[in-house]
Amino acid sequence: MSRWEEESSATQDGCFDEAAAWHAKWESASGSGLSAEEVDQWVRWSKIPENRRAYDAVEFVSRARYALEPPPLPSAEELAADDSDGVVFVGRPKTRRFEVKATHVRRATLLAMAAALVALGFKPALQWLNLDGAEPVHIVSTSSGEVKHIVLRDGSRVTLGAKTELSVHFGHCLRTILLNSGEALFNVAHDPKCPFIVIAGGGAITALGTEFSVRRTLDRVTVQVAEGIVNVQPRDTLVTVPWPKDPDIPSVAWPDAKLTQGEEVTYAGSQKRSAVASEDPNVATAWLDGRRVYRHEPLAYLVADISRYFDEPIEVDHDVGELQFTGLVYESQVKKFLQDLEIIFPVTVARTEDNHIVIHARDAADGAPADAPTPDIP
Repeated sequence: MSRWEEESSATQDGCFDEAAAWHAKWESASGSGLSAEEVDQWVRWSKIPENRRAYDAVEFVSRARYALEPPPLPSAEELAADDSDGVVFVGRPKTRRFEVKATHVRRATLLAMAAALVALGFKPALQWLNLDGAEPVHIVSTSSGEVKHIVLRDGSRVTLGAKTELSVHFGHCLRTILLNSGEALFNVAHDPKCPFIVIAGGGAITALGTEFSVRRTLDRVTVQVAEGIVNVQPRDTLVTVPWPKDPDIPSVAWPDAKLTQGEEVTYAGSQKRSAVASEDPNVATAWLDGRRVYRHEPLAYLVADISRYFDEPIEVDHDVGELQFTGLVYESQVKKFLQDLEIIFPVTVARTEDNHIVIHARDAADGAPADAPTPDIP
């Protein structure tokens, strides 16, 4: 064996030793889970792809060992009660010496099997044995103006806004939501061992137990935290998420953002994410009361968002799509807000022959409307 191979083998062995140690720690954790410090250590350790693959392999082998082992031998009482003849009971050695040897053999065997599974790719075996416990993917959607409440298997609650579609993928220690479009509020059941992940556009939002909202409008995603802590990162860095690559979503590379109560962040397309901004924690849930709060929202995205509460098609001319709006829009007054856009911005709102509403730049000859009121600012 070459020196490089020896070093690589030693590194791999250390990785699996650490994975086995974490597995034992989680198995022995009390009902309240690990301490906050230990959870932070786990998050940092498991974020490394090699570590996570090693842990997943150890977890798989641990469950597979129990699933594949033969049924236990009958006890002496069961044999005594048996009416059949010729049954010979073979007892299991119970010396401490044997138990110590068996423990070391089982641990060595488990780690060897885990290493082999990682090398060969253990996902097909996991699916063949049906040990991942994965459920079929469920798609939940809402129509225009509809709000829907659902409760997930783990007790987490999700509220979907209008014209929202999401895919729910649950399984053994798997809690993943793909937000295809629209907006949802997530009230997550606490489980530090199994993070709750929402994938939206080019980013992924991870929470352990918290309440936060995610709004996806076109390629722009806004994350707002009402309570607790979430981590926002590029989706490509989540190596353990089983969703296929989406060719329509560009790969992004921006630093992770940790959001606490009352903070928000936005990312769109291939652009860098925004800086973390402080906000009233109630903003994350304001839309449940029909109030939509925007901060520096480009007009194109603003209109696309409020269109979920308006049945008529609305088009925004490219020349005015980057105008930014900060303020409050009531879902019940979208029509009036569209009319007020001519007061707020230098635009004209017109209706076409095919009954589409079009927002375009105002001609100089049109002049500005008189008696312009001040828009609502929260």
